[in-house]
Amino acid sequence: MSIAFIPPHSTAAEPDASAREAIYTYDIPTGSLEEALNRFATQAGIPVSFDTEEVKGKTAQALKGSFSVQAGLNQLL
Repeated sequence: MSIAFIPPHSTAAEPDASAREAIYTYDIPTGSLEEALNRFATQAGIPVSFDTEEVKGKTAQALKGSFSVQAGLNQLL
């Protein structure tokens, strides 16, 4: 599965380290992985790109609390 994100205020070639490590608070219920990733992107304020066919029929656990972008994605996936 391929999921990509670009931290805010960065370029794809050179992501800003502080943006990658920024902590965001999430409140995403258990549900479809597609919906969870979309909520994640909205709550973190970042673009997340994924193939909807790859996540179709997959579920994600709830994500509640404060996490970096990478840690939050790791929890969802």
